[in-house]
Amino acid sequence: MVCLRRLPLLVASLGALTVPTYAATLFQYCVDRNFQNCHSICGNAGQCIPVPVGLTSARAASGYNCYIFNENTLCTGNRGGPVTYDDRHYDLAVFGWDDITQSIRCGIESSLDYHDVYRDWHASREVDEDRCVLVDPDGYVLWRSMKMVPDCEGKLMRVLDKMLSRVEINLAINQ
Repeated sequence: MVCLRRLPLLVASLGALTVPTYAATLFQYCVDRNFQNCHSICGNAGQCIPVPVGLTSARAASGYNCYIFNENTLCTGNRGGPVTYDDRHYDLAVFGWDDITQSIRCGIESSLDYHDVYRDWHASREVDEDRCVLVDPDGYVLWRSMKMVPDCEGKLMRVLDKMLSRVEINLAINQ
C-alpha cells in the first residue's frame, strides 16, 4: 500500500509539482539497526500513532518532524526527538529509546508548536498579537490581516466564503 501525502509528479518544463492526497507516510521505523527490515507508518499530521516496542532505528518522511513518546495513549509521557528526514536516528539505543518508544506524533516541520512555550507563535508568522489569522490544521497561515479588524469573526467568514467560492456559488444560484 502506498500512502503518500504528496505524490511527486515530474514535469520537464515546470519542475516538480505536488498533488495532495489524503494519507501521509509520516515515519519509518525499523527493527534492525541502520534501516534494515523497516515499516512505514501512514497517518495525518498531528495524529498520535502507536508503534511496536523494540524499535532500533527511525526516520521521518521529508518535511516532517516526528516526536517519539514512551506512553501509548495521547502521545503523553517523556518526549524524544525530533526525528527528522535530515536527522535520522540510526540507533535509538544510543538515546535509550529503543525499548521504550510506544507512540509517535509527526507534523509539518514548522507546525509542531502545540505549546507556545516562548510565546513567539505570532512573531514567527509575522502576525501581531491583536490581528486576525486563519491557520490550516498543519499550522500554515492561510490568511492574516495587516491591520486591526473590528469584527474578526465576520472578516474570517468573508475570507472563508471567498476561499471556498461560496459567494460565487450563491450568486450563480440566485441568478
